[in-house]
Amino acid sequence: MLKDKYDITLKRVPMNIEDILNKLIGDKQANNKKGTVDVVWINEENFYTAKQAGILYGPFAEKLPNFNKYIDKNSIEVKSD
Repeated sequence: MLKDKYDITLKRVPMNIEDILNKLIGDKQANNKKGTVDVVWINEENFYTAKQAGILYGPFAEKLPNFNKYIDKNSIEVKSD
């Protein structure tokens, strides 16, 4: 569906989270404009590590239709996690 509707090829590549974070930090330090990791799901401990390393993109959830439709933006869980 992603390919047909949006011309996106989704390739899931299982990796150890430490390897992913190291790859992202290395790309940032090397000032690579195009990395090899587009999306990653991380838990709060690894999120903290990624945030400290400055490798997170920034706010984007508000651009997602389902976020705006189903999420209470003022809930403590959304504001803190």
